[in-house]
Amino acid sequence: MTTTIQIKRSTLTAAPTSLAAGELAYSFKSDTKLLYIGDGTNVIPIGGEADHTKLAGIEAGAQVNTVTSVAGKTGAVTLVKADITNFTESDYVHTTGTETIGGNKTFSNNVTITGDLTVNGTVTHINSTTVDIGDNIIILNSQETGTPSANAGIEIERGTSDNAQLLWDESVDKWGVKVGAGAFTAFALESAAYTFLSLTDTPSSYTGLGGYLLKVNTAENAIEFSNSIDGGSF
Repeated sequence: MTTTIQIKRSTLTAAPTSLAAGELAYSFKSDTKLLYIGDGTNVIPIGGEADHTKLAGIEAGAQVNTVTSVAGKTGAVTLVKADITNFTESDYVHTTGTETIGGNKTFSNNVTITGDLTVNGTVTHINSTTVDIGDNIIILNSQETGTPSANAGIEIERGTSDNAQLLWDESVDKWGVKVGAGAFTAFALESAAYTFLSLTDTPSSYTGLGGYLLKVNTAENAIEFSNSIDGGSF
């Protein structure tokens, strides 16, 4: 003969008001679903569907997103550092105050910095098709404090062709250009280059040449002063 053992149960009451020592009771109430045992004085919850669901979630790697109660606190729960056992300051990122954060970090969305940005490193990579700079003067070689010796400028990546550089050459104190491993070519920016006598294919002086005319020399490779005019032929 089959024997069925039943315990106290309820679908309406969350917990029994009293149980004898060793007596069991189960609440089927939808928001409870707990198993209780009595010790003769108290009614003690010892398990049930709700506890099983929580344990199953923990085993599956579930994460607790909401704290509903903390020992010693009532009402809305606000945690401070003193409430956390073995709290280590360096393990957390703060939203205010000065802080040093170690390790590589990747931000997958936009980053806005209100204030100055200082980058201490040997190389700064900017992977961008458009760089918008509000400053009207860009300072290169800013760490130079003594007698200048290093050239400075801008280099243009040209793919399979040699890169081109716009350079200030400290050895000659001039601006110029350089392509690949080629020689540096200085710009003729000195004010003397704008006078007639400073040109390389002209006379170097006006002295004794009053009244002379300007003509191309017979070698056809320079300009000279002359006091005669060839009438030519026809």
